[in-house]
Amino acid sequence: MTWSQQELLYIGSALLAFAAWFSLRSRSSAPSSAVPSYGPRYLPSFVGSILAAYRLGTDEENFLLDCHTRYGPITYLPWPLCQYLVTDGAAIQSIYNTPSKSLVFSPIRNDMNYTVFNIAPAIFSSRFIEERIFPAHAKGLARGQLATPLERFVTSVEGRVAALGEKVEKAGTSAEIELVDVVNEMVFEGASDALFGTELCSPSHSDLTRAQLREAFIDFDASFPLLASGLAAGLLPASLHRFWPKLDKGVKARGVLIEHFAKWARAGLPGLEEGVTKDIVEIGMNAQVGDEEMGKILLGSFWALQANAPFAAVHHLLYLTQTPLLPSILKEMDEHLSTTSEPYSFATLSSSTTLPLLTSTLYETLRLSASSFSIRLVKDREGYVFTNTPHAIPPIPYHSRIICCATRLLDVEEDEDSAEWDGERFEGEEGRRKALKEVRAFGGGISVCEGRQLAMAKLKAVSIMLLTTFSFSPILSRYNPKETRELRFKGGKKGVSPKTLLGRAGMGVRQVAMKAPYTLEKRSGSA
Repeated sequence: MTWSQQELLYIGSALLAFAAWFSLRSRSSAPSSAVPSYGPRYLPSFVGSILAAYRLGTDEENFLLDCHTRYGPITYLPWPLCQYLVTDGAAIQSIYNTPSKSLVFSPIRNDMNYTVFNIAPAIFSSRFIEERIFPAHAKGLARGQLATPLERFVTSVEGRVAALGEKVEKAGTSAEIELVDVVNEMVFEGASDALFGTELCSPSHSDLTRAQLREAFIDFDASFPLLASGLAAGLLPASLHRFWPKLDKGVKARGVLIEHFAKWARAGLPGLEEGVTKDIVEIGMNAQVGDEEMGKILLGSFWALQANAPFAAVHHLLYLTQTPLLPSILKEMDEHLSTTSEPYSFATLSSSTTLPLLTSTLYETLRLSASSFSIRLVKDREGYVFTNTPHAIPPIPYHSRIICCATRLLDVEEDEDSAEWDGERFEGEEGRRKALKEVRAFGGGISVCEGRQLAMAKLKAVSIMLLTTFSFSPILSRYNPKETRELRFKGGKKGVSPKTLLGRAGMGVRQVAMKAPYTLEKRSGSA
């Protein structure tokens, strides 16, 4: 699909999703008169809401920057959206620091369980997921539990790197690859092995091959924004899904994935002896939630595992293969491999002092490539009052929805080079502290990503294995100028990248929409 076709498709998607959002999300208290509303003053307020919904999906960064510069740290999206967008870093941190007794996340999460993963309301209304599944998930992704999952990930990626090497050897001195697909599939397969074991698609219990599982996941994930709007949860009858192909494919793919995970769980989780996934299934089975609901719960875990990490790796490789810092990065990697007894262990890769330059480049890539929205519902009847902000921000009324828009360029007036990729920006102890404030790809507070430590270790490992084995060169003649975007590096150098996918504002790492043709050669000195 071309970029212009994506834009046309998004217009329809945005309007239909907007109608759903209005139907399901507009319950809110009266807006605060002290907070500026988005939209032209000379038009009815709902027009501003429609414009906001459209611009958020088609031009997210400029829309948020426009809100930030024109309206200040917080902007109200009027009826029927009835949302407060927070774009100020200090205000977002205030929300992250606020306990759940004042700002709650569970109603948002329960909505998602129902609309996206189709979990029966009786399951989450009983607080089973909130009190049993989520704590087990958090415990299973704690630092002490991640050594074996990372080992499985590394083993999987090593096999795929070896296969790439064979491809280069068969081709002669170099081979052409499509970087987005190669890296995306590599990380997807490795992550599946990490938390779901190596036999998730074994013919003994599965009707899906690994390729079919990934294809179904891609279709399901593509429909995620539409599913989250509630279109398939009663607003739009199933008989009408066929008129909306992306939604129809997504719902069907969801059913395939749920059945697949249910069969795997019923078969006793072949290929998985321990870990967070096994713990979750045992809890569900002991509670007799049923095979189908267990499949839905596992789909939720699988989506959290796969929705962002593969494209984070893609973005990172696109920057690393074109940055002037590459020689310094390779030197650090080579020294790491030659002086570390277990260079790919979780204990090594998760250390705050290991590979400081590579870690900084990863944080910088996430800063520029992610858009993470954290939603809260105001629980205090007196409203929510911001704290520790450098300037006064009006309180938010009771029962209002607040959206923390953690994305780049919102503090551009304070940092003129914020649009440039500076791989050394977060290097050293001071840089790590800075990253905690400026890199919000994993969210924060009560909704922070529990898998962030495993994700960082995986992204470091795949970067090391690829860059120390191969030399990568983008084939610039194969890029369509209309389907590319410019990468800007500190110092003035420019690179090239495919454009990112429309219509996924706030969903984490931006997905790369087009191809990235590269030439691959064996790196001098690599095995």
